[in-house]
Amino acid sequence: MKVAKKYHHHKTYKILLTTDNRNMNHWTLKDHKAIITGSTVGIGKAAAEEFLQLGAEVLIVARDEKVLEGQVAVHREKGWKSRGI
Repeated sequence: MKVAKKYHHHKTYKILLTTDNRNMNHWTLKDHKAIITGSTVGIGKAAAEEFLQLGAEVLIVARDEKVLEGQVAVHREKGWKSRGI
């Protein structure tokens, strides 16, 4: 397993890389948590789905409660761990 370092402002984040049976590197965010605002449309939605696909638990934040609840339901149907506020 390789460890890649990602630098953001004054903090260093370690992101683990795993290798599948085709010997290709894939990111994993397993055991990580993220808060993503504006995550029911556009870039925020895409970012939330990417984090979820990579194994992160995501708290999605949006202004429209009905849309938010629908998005959380879609995530849970896919087996992803997300909650909304």
